[in-house]
Amino acid sequence: MGTVLSVKIADIVMNFVEGKGVRFAQSSLSFYGFAIPWQEKADYTINVRQKEPVDAIDEIEVKQSIKAECVHGAIMDYEWEMGETKSGEEFVRVRYKEGRGDVLFSKVTVVLRGKDVDMCLTPLVGLSDAEGEVEINPMICPVFSIVFSRIIASRGGFIIHCSVVDDGGEGYLFTGVSGMGKTTMSELWRNSGASVVHDDMVAVLFDEEGQAVAHSYPSKLVTIEPRKTVLRAAFLISHGKENELVQLNKLDGVLRLFQNVINHPYSAEAAKRTLQTVSRLRIPVMRLAFRPDESVVSLVRSLFSGAGAEKQ
Repeated sequence: MGTVLSVKIADIVMNFVEGKGVRFAQSSLSFYGFAIPWQEKADYTINVRQKEPVDAIDEIEVKQSIKAECVHGAIMDYEWEMGETKSGEEFVRVRYKEGRGDVLFSKVTVVLRGKDVDMCLTPLVGLSDAEGEVEINPMICPVFSIVFSRIIASRGGFIIHCSVVDDGGEGYLFTGVSGMGKTTMSELWRNSGASVVHDDMVAVLFDEEGQAVAHSYPSKLVTIEPRKTVLRAAFLISHGKENELVQLNKLDGVLRLFQNVINHPYSAEAAKRTLQTVSRLRIPVMRLAFRPDESVVSLVRSLFSGAGAEKQ
């Protein structure tokens, strides 16, 4: 067995194992701040290896799946497929377009077998060294985010595009389509003394008391340390000339949050499970148009008692 990289995200411990033909890049061993000392026992073991000329992973039989194409220009273009095999295992398959961005592989296939995950890479011709190995960052885009979304789902949680702040123990989630102000909101709260859990994406899990806990997520673009907070409220944000809040009813709030959840509904049942998970939230969901200044922070704090409000 090669190098084992232990990582802890959202209180879930994963061991990444170097398999045949793979070497983890030294620059990736911190896993963007989420690496921990080696753990003999992990919640999941992710075996990362090169594809064999004749490989059992090519023989998986698809029962049902969903496919999509992502075009990011100079960054990366790829097609992905997510679904279920006839034997009941979930799988992810990503095919990359050569010559577009920082692409190392023509294809990556992942099969989730309970707590054992088989990640099989097909590197581009000429990228392997003299020993036949390819040096990689195990947080392969977009493979890892899709796989981790399934791990989170299997533990009764979900991943959502949003920014989350912790204000003296009060967690607030702000979500919306790109350009609606998630990063701006994070900066406003940071400047007002709150800590930012993440300004782009979090994993939400439920504790033993049913409280929704938002966990930070590793990012290649911004340094984020492992953080978490119990959510007190969620806001669907947009820019406005004045601050304006409207509380939504339970159904409307859940459906609007669901639109920003990273969800891969390869079947009606899979979509139903994710929607049921989001509906476990027991926090108010509000529509918030805001002015980009400290007044919106004061408005939200005024709505909730506790440590955050007492900072005023």
